[in-house]
Amino acid sequence: MLKRAGFAPSPQFEYARLLILRPLIRCLPSSALALRPRMPRSFMAQNTSVRPNGAHAPQMQNAAVPHPPSAPAQLLCSLLSKSLTPRVLVKRIRQSSLLPHLLDPTKARLLAEAIAATPGTSHHAVPTLRLAHLLGCKMKQNAYECTAHQLAHVSKWDHILAVVSVGKRHTGKTTVRLLNWRVRALVETDQYLQLHSILEEFSLYHVKPNRRTFHLLISGCMRNRDLASTQDLLRIMEEHNIPPDESTTATIAIYHRNFGTNSQVQERGMKILPTLGGITATAVLNSLVELRLGARDLTGCLDLLMLFDSKQIISIVQVVSGLVSTQDHEGRYIPSSPSCSLSISPNAETFAIFIRYFASQANLVAALHVLEGLLTTSIQPTAEIVASLVHTLFQSKQSTVAIRMVVKMCDPQTRLPETLLPPESDMTDVKLPLDVSGIKPTTRVFNALLKGILPIHGLDVFHDVISVMQANGLQPNASTVEVLIAYLRGASRIRPGTLGRLIRRMYFSPTVRPSIRHLHTLLSVILRHERFLKFGSGWDSFAAKFSRSRQAQVRVVSDSQTSQDRIESIGGLSLRKVDNRITRSIVEDLKSRGVNVDAPLTSLRLRQEAGIKLDLDGAQAVFEAILARGMQVNKYHCGALMEGYVQAGDLRSASDVLKRAIQIGIEPNVVLFTILIVGHARQGNPEDAVRVFQQMVANRIQPDIAAIDAVSSAFFAVGSYGMARNTLMSLWPYIAPFPEDFRTLRLRQLAVEFRSIQPRPKELSKQEWIALYRKLTHLILRWRASLELGKNKK
Repeated sequence: MLKRAGFAPSPQFEYARLLILRPLIRCLPSSALALRPRMPRSFMAQNTSVRPNGAHAPQMQNAAVPHPPSAPAQLLCSLLSKSLTPRVLVKRIRQSSLLPHLLDPTKARLLAEAIAATPGTSHHAVPTLRLAHLLGCKMKQNAYECTAHQLAHVSKWDHILAVVSVGKRHTGKTTVRLLNWRVRALVETDQYLQLHSILEEFSLYHVKPNRRTFHLLISGCMRNRDLASTQDLLRIMEEHNIPPDESTTATIAIYHRNFGTNSQVQERGMKILPTLGGITATAVLNSLVELRLGARDLTGCLDLLMLFDSKQIISIVQVVSGLVSTQDHEGRYIPSSPSCSLSISPNAETFAIFIRYFASQANLVAALHVLEGLLTTSIQPTAEIVASLVHTLFQSKQSTVAIRMVVKMCDPQTRLPETLLPPESDMTDVKLPLDVSGIKPTTRVFNALLKGILPIHGLDVFHDVISVMQANGLQPNASTVEVLIAYLRGASRIRPGTLGRLIRRMYFSPTVRPSIRHLHTLLSVILRHERFLKFGSGWDSFAAKFSRSRQAQVRVVSDSQTSQDRIESIGGLSLRKVDNRITRSIVEDLKSRGVNVDAPLTSLRLRQEAGIKLDLDGAQAVFEAILARGMQVNKYHCGALMEGYVQAGDLRSASDVLKRAIQIGIEPNVVLFTILIVGHARQGNPEDAVRVFQQMVANRIQPDIAAIDAVSSAFFAVGSYGMARNTLMSLWPYIAPFPEDFRTLRLRQLAVEFRSIQPRPKELSKQEWIALYRKLTHLILRWRASLELGKNKK
């Protein structure tokens, strides 16, 4: 049955992956440095120079912001913002002091650079170049190159595309630097389809691509999860007498996390570290560390940390080693000796990675310890550090500190309304060692603020935060939309059509385009609605099967309500068409840009075939497509398959999926165990439901609201309301303290109150885990005793 669903045993699975990855890995010989579009944020923040560095490590160059007279720049921006016709604009320019600055090529270049380097005026950089050309100024290629360079520092990638286009039109030619900027801008704006023909532009303008060009293209393909095109590019590099070297391997190692962990790629990345230098080595090592953290492998992460300069990361090592020793219960952990003796300098992104990880664990103490360690080094804190810290504070229920920290970063004249600002008296005992007043806010900081503040104040606060963001010279982006629709999805049982209409109004400007993450949220809402239409929801949906007084509701779902009969393809993987017009428009937009599917989208497809349609043959086709793309199967794919088996009543195969997942290194989570618990509840078997819950506890997996609700529903399904009530009340304290005044509530109202809890993560001690396990054993014995009592009465 497992093979039929595509979940093959470990040897076959690994063999399928090796067939995909081996050609890519083999063609990477050992020989300088990776130059690509979007290395980790800290890398790109420091290395935006467009000058190729040959076989040497990239130089850490700070973009020198030009300093022409501020008055001409301000005057020109003021004129350009008035939307004057070209004729009137030229007339006013000729009558003003701006004319000398737009007729001299050097002054015109400096003026365009200064405007491009300022976030609030960068959109006037391209009109400035056009205006200078219209007035008769003959600018050289470096005017367009330098303007693109400054625009990159404020992440105005759509404007860079316009600069390159204007440069071609004004001069009739272009340079390898400008075309490389074009490649990077296409990747940053997810316009992957145009990358397939970019080498033709080099030929058209008689420009020879360099190593940087190919590394930009390779990283774009890796970001788009396109291994086949990456292999083609490696072959084309050879044809251009640019053989792959360590820099190529570094690029692949950094971006391979889009496909999941792979031991061969990681080993290759480790081997080239001694040959890399500067920020390239740091970027590669950061990527490897992030992969280990993503896999919850703190031991492997600690071994990688030994390759950094130990003096600078001592705070990170202290926290991680403490967590490892706590997990292993064997005293303090001693990391293994690294295979090579290195002392790679960390950067701000290194610390941000760990702060983000501790945010996911709601471990504020660990995050602050890492932050304090950063401040003892010469590394300057960045806005990315602040964004990660804001997220950690909200996760740790320290919203007051988080909000006031963002307010302190903003322009004093632009601030949130007083109703949203917590009073000074609400300040907690948390003392931040970081003074953020000298750090300029970014869109990522405001997105982190939105993600934390929306659940507290609701949708009313959204407009206020956006207004403050724009007043500080920042614009919402695709991630802003993602934060909002994710909140809407989780805050209420919103219908697909309603969410689609809201999303249509959220695209604030032409620069905010649909992303594949928007599609994730929309499809998950659509599938949730389809599942409700087909199977219902809540305890009553399956309890009626075991009740003599109730009749199970037969749900008839029409073709217009489901997405079973029509197929659409995105990135080579078929997607079921949906009636939601906004969803179709997002799919079409992604297809027009050549965006490929990612792991979350493939898991949604598996859920559609296996969990809703109950079509395991369809799930097989999706599973094979996942393997063909070199993606790693993860817990979400396993969960989708398990849902399919549970809905089909095949709990043995669902359990086998979980066992195979553990065998190939997938860490089980509470969701996978909850799926099995629900399956036993549907079959009216409370004892097996409790045993699965007990197995989850034995694996030290913290139960959540859904898991406890599911195991209580197993007793409710067979009419044992007393056992359901007792189970819910006895397990309630593992989510939150049980209110004493709830003891008189009826079971239905008790369940409603339980589901509305806003839980706070709780670390259980060894004694508490043992006590919980014994409590479940006692629960099973009580259930057996009640069954015996029922038989004796009969």
